[in-house]
Amino acid sequence: MMKPKYIITLELFLNRLDQGMNQLEALQAYGETCLHSTVSDLANKSGYEFTRKDEPHTHQNGGKTHFRRYWLKPELADKARKHISLYEKAPTATNETGLNDHSKKLDQAKCNPNPPLVESEPSSTLI
Repeated sequence: MMKPKYIITLELFLNRLDQGMNQLEALQAYGETCLHSTVSDLANKSGYEFTRKDEPHTHQNGGKTHFRRYWLKPELADKARKHISLYEKAPTATNETGLNDHSKKLDQAKCNPNPPLVESEPSSTLI
């Protein structure tokens, strides 16, 4: 079974606590095309906090742009480890709603590793 994007993202943030991650690195690491949205979902739906910093970037044609680097706040590393652990221990069977059977266990742990993802309109804002 393939891991959900948010679990992969949390694992990478844990492995990169000191250096953080930007969109280009996430794209190379696991094909992430909307790191800003994944970070927003983790923050708004699961209570994670991130430090953010804009970094300049020169693209292949010499133009200037920027990418935002995100760092998971170190004090939330244990929460992320628990989140990943709960996902890894969860049964893979799904019920008729399509949710994993372990959702009650996750709610009891007050750690939802499956933040509800909301379909949204494409953003006109460039990263």
